[in-house]
Amino acid sequence: MKTRVLHFTAELWPYARTGGLGQAVAGLADYQAASGTESHVVLPLYREARAHAGKLEPLWEPFTVESGGRREEVRCWHEAADTYPKTLFLEHNPSFDRPGIYGDSGGDYPDNPRRFALFASAAIEIARRIGEGNLIMHAHDWHAALVPVFLRRVYRDEPDLQRLPSVLTVHNGGFQGVYPYEVLKEVHLPDDMWSPDFMEWYGRLNYLKGGLKYADMVTTVSPTHAFELLTDVGGFGLQHSFRQLGHRHRPVESGHGP
Repeated sequence: MKTRVLHFTAELWPYARTGGLGQAVAGLADYQAASGTESHVVLPLYREARAHAGKLEPLWEPFTVESGGRREEVRCWHEAADTYPKTLFLEHNPSFDRPGIYGDSGGDYPDNPRRFALFASAAIEIARRIGEGNLIMHAHDWHAALVPVFLRRVYRDEPDLQRLPSVLTVHNGGFQGVYPYEVLKEVHLPDDMWSPDFMEWYGRLNYLKGGLKYADMVTTVSPTHAFELLTDVGGFGLQHSFRQLGHRHRPVESGHGP
């Protein structure tokens, strides 16, 4: 059965990016598609992404996701006549139809933890709609790090979803999605996640740390970066979490799959 990969990223070239993340994800998806992998990339439908995309068509009817104790309606679009790698644009205008990706001239959007928690919840529902098969969930950086967390904790009683393997790629370990304790409640994560063994990090909630805990495999963009993340300087305070990964931590060359 053909391997299929469902990528989740906050940035993707040429639609929306602020740095190297978008280019790296695009390169990886292109490489996988060229090697015969059915590759999809899910990106929030930012205002910037809508401006750079071609003609968009709905992929499915609107559907609802549970996020922060609320049911939110979302929709997926794709470019007309696109081929692999397919880009899926997740539409939720209250969260993503804004001037910037992460913030504006006043700083980061204060609801970023809820915006990207909704993105992770939608990721699980998108996986359901992609259909059965040899599917891998691949999250990129802290913005999508709740995908493996939600998959293993929120949906742990659903056997079909538990069979899905998850990968987390760390492109920039310096950005981790660190928020106050109250966010744990806002995104409806279990109380026991507030522990140094899970997502508590020096009195704060750390999205990336949660992803490291629950992903089946953690990859980096190069062997050099993989080594740096294990050091006291290059680990940005998460070096102990990276060291604990053991066989789950795998460096890969940029442009190659997990």
